[in-house]
Amino acid sequence: MPPPRPRPPRRPRADRVGLALAWVAVVVVGAGALASLDPARVGLSMLTPWAQLVTLRAAAGALALALAVLLALVAAAVRVRRRRRLRRWPVPLLVLVACLAVTGVGQGAVLLARTPPPALGAAGDGRPLPGRQPGDLVVTTFNVGPRGTPADEVVDLALRRDADVVALTEAPEELAQQVADGLAAAGRPVQLLSAAPVDGPALRLGGTGLLLPFVEANTRLLVSEDLGRYTAVGPDGTTSEGTTSDGTSSDGTSSDGTIKEEAGPGVPAPPRLLGGAVVAVPADGDGPPLAAVHTLPALPLLFDMGRWRSETAAAVGLCDRLPGGVVAGDLNVTPDHAVLRTTTCVDAAAGEGLHGGDGPDDDGADDDGGGDDGGGGADAPGGTWPSSLPVPLTAPIDHVLADAGSWSAVDAAVDRVGASDHRALTALLRPRPTG
Repeated sequence: MPPPRPRPPRRPRADRVGLALAWVAVVVVGAGALASLDPARVGLSMLTPWAQLVTLRAAAGALALALAVLLALVAAAVRVRRRRRLRRWPVPLLVLVACLAVTGVGQGAVLLARTPPPALGAAGDGRPLPGRQPGDLVVTTFNVGPRGTPADEVVDLALRRDADVVALTEAPEELAQQVADGLAAAGRPVQLLSAAPVDGPALRLGGTGLLLPFVEANTRLLVSEDLGRYTAVGPDGTTSEGTTSDGTSSDGTSSDGTIKEEAGPGVPAPPRLLGGAVVAVPADGDGPPLAAVHTLPALPLLFDMGRWRSETAAAVGLCDRLPGGVVAGDLNVTPDHAVLRTTTCVDAAAGEGLHGGDGPDDDGADDDGGGDDGGGGADAPGGTWPSSLPVPLTAPIDHVLADAGSWSAVDAAVDRVGASDHRALTALLRPRPTG
C-alpha cells in the first residue's frame, strides 16, 4: 500500500485573512460596478455614486475598461514576479477584472443602443423633424449655459424648429427679453413668463451644498401668441399675466405682477425649485397647461443630494399632476434614474412614444397617436450634456414630458447652439384622438 500523500502546507493565518478580505473587496467593488449598468433595478440610481455614473455612462465605461486593463497587467506582473510561490493566477483579481470589463462593455452597449442612427455617423445635431399636422405642438427646451448664448442664436433655433413653446433655463431676464423681442421682429410674437425666486434662506443654507446660496431662478417660458393668452401660476395658486413682446401684459395692461386670478381647480402651483419653475395655463381654458423647470444637478458637496432628489421628484411629479400638460426643462436626471421610471408621462428624450413618421407618409400622417402604451417606435434623439462630446457619449438630462393620455411624441431631435454646455432638445407632440 503506497504511503499517503503529504498534505500541502496550510496557508499562514495572515494569508487566509488577506485572501478573505480580497474576496470581500472583489464582491463589493464588482457588484457595485455591475449595478451601474441598471442601478434603478436594484434601488441605487438616486444614490452616490450610481446617480453620477448613469449620468456619465461614457466616462464610467471608459474608467471601468481602463481599470480592467490596469488590473490585468498587475495580475500578470504578480504572476511573473512570484511564479515560484504562486501556483495559480490571483483569482480574486481576475474576477474583478472580468466584472470591470463587463461593466465597461455594457456601458458602451447601452449608449450605442440608445443612439439614433443619424448620430452615429455625424454629430447628430440638427436632424429635421417630420412635418406638422393641425393641432401639433412643437416644444423646445434649452439650457443657455453659464456663459450664456447670444439671443439671436436662440431666436434662430426657435424659428428653425418652428417652436410653439420654448423653455429656457439659466437664462437671465435680459437675455430672455431679447429672445422675445427677436421672435416678435421675425413675426413670431411670444409671451414671456418667468420663474419666481424661491424664498427661505433655510432651503439654501440648511443643506450641504457649497453652491446652494448662489443658485438663481433663471427659468423662462416663452409661449407663442398663436396659442392664445397664458397666465403664470404663482406659489399661492393664483395667476398673473405674462409679458408680451411689446412689453405689456397679455391683456394689454402693464405687467406689474398685481393682476391675479384663481388658477382653477386641478392646476398645481409651481414646485419650489431653486433653479426655477414656471407653470402657465391658458386664460380661456383652451389649450394645454405648460411648465418649464430646472432642478439642481446631482453633484455631492457642491449641491445637496437630498435636495436634488426632492427637486427631481417634484419636477417629474408636476407632469403627472398636470392633466393634458407639458413639462420641459433641465431635469438633471436621465431615463436610468428611478424618478423618471415612475412617471406616467411620455418622455421625448427617452424615445418613449416616438413614431418618427414611419408610416407611408413621411410626415407621420398615419401615426395618429399609435403605440398607446407610450413606447416603441423611433430611437431616442440622443443626449444633451455635455455638448462638447459627440451625441452618442452625452447624457439625456434635458427633457420634454407630456401627459400620455393627451399627447404622443412623434419625434425629437437635438441641436448644438452657441457656446452652451447643453444641446437644445425639440419634441414634436401630437394630440391623441379623443373618444
